Amino acid sequence: MRIGDGVPVVFTGEGRTPVELQRVSPTDARIAEDLIQRQVVEHPSVLPVEQLDPMFAPAVPVGREIATSVGSIDALFVSPEGGITIVEAKLWRNPQARREVVGQIIDYATALSGWTYEELDRVCRQATGHSLWQTVADAHGDLAAQDEASFVDAVARNLRHGRFLLLVVGDGIREEVERMASYVQDAPRLQFHLALVELGIYDSDDDQVRVVVPSVVARTAEITRAVVRVDVAEHTNVEVDVSVPIDDSPRSRKTLTMEQFFAEMTERTDPATVRFYRGILDEFDVDDRFQLLPRAASVSLRLRHPDGGNDFTVLVFETGGRAYPGWLHGQCDRAGVPVEVAYRYVADLSRILGIPVDRKYADSLTTSAKPDAVMGNWVAIRRRIDGLADEIHQHLASQEAALTPDAAPRRADG
Repeated sequence: MRIGDGVPVVFTGEGRTPVELQRVSPTDARIAEDLIQRQVVEHPSVLPVEQLDPMFAPAVPVGREIATSVGSIDALFVSPEGGITIVEAKLWRNPQARREVVGQIIDYATALSGWTYEELDRVCRQATGHSLWQTVADAHGDLAAQDEASFVDAVARNLRHGRFLLLVVGDGIREEVERMASYVQDAPRLQFHLALVELGIYDSDDDQVRVVVPSVVARTAEITRAVVRVDVAEHTNVEVDVSVPIDDSPRSRKTLTMEQFFAEMTERTDPATVRFYRGILDEFDVDDRFQLLPRAASVSLRLRHPDGGNDFTVLVFETGGRAYPGWLHGQCDRAGVPVEVAYRYVADLSRILGIPVDRKYADSLTTSAKPDAVMGNWVAIRRRIDGLADEIHQHLASQEAALTPDAAPRRADG
């Protein structure tokens, strides 16, 4: 919501008495950064988190003035899905603040990405008197006790990957929002979303009524290989397309593409599906046997060839949450692995998912598996993937052993 030049009117009481409100100037002594901090911690719904990324909603406050190695985070929030939101409260009176606040919050994110779950849990206990899990569960009673392990894993992964929502929140945010782009290059390995949120504060003449109106002034909408694009609220008339000299290593490019994949999945599916795929793909990402090959609309899970040969495509995950096998027959054939290995794998997936094998292509199914089928049968699917990996590696090891010449036989005595 954005209030323009008109005067907002609140109707109160049984007779619906109109009360006109006036915008409190950002220079008004009544408005302080501490007020902004308290406002967002006591009433976190004022933050437009759901609008920015549902994974971070609802935001549960876990502490204020959280000390890090580079300074204190104004306010920290965690969602039931393990999404971590960092809030920096800043009034726009100080030109120095305008220049440095974005870089400052990214510094906080960089420091926080080095924390473990246990460190964050300890901070929450000091601030609230309860564990991090208990704090979030108490705020949302629909969470089941068995969800705790998933919650801990999700928070730990988000810390490890620097997957945060960064919000600069204040009153009177108007100028120099294009500086957002110039700071993103300082943390190319973090997977954060950054937004400037204005809290417009309106009071009645007798100070008996106060209305706080949140609005997103600007956000990092897309981070691509060499360009940062910043979307800005229409009335600010700021348009940014900034070339940024970021890390161009294959690892960096993969990370950025993975975030684009999940951004698209967030648009097309529900939060539970996004959370599930983040979890399983993170697990494969740290498993040396496998590698992830992200594309614009899919991610291929590939089994590495131990000797550096061509990889084997195990599954392809689409941004809509569907998954399918493919091409494994030809890949096995070229690597000298019996093609029956590929056929058995697909036949087993067919039984697990309840989808027939394609009559023409025996290493494919007639259709891709829906998200519910993948998630509901994942334990069996993962067990079969591990079995496939063992089987292929055993065949490759046998080939290598067969190519290794035996020791030269001894010569018999004359």
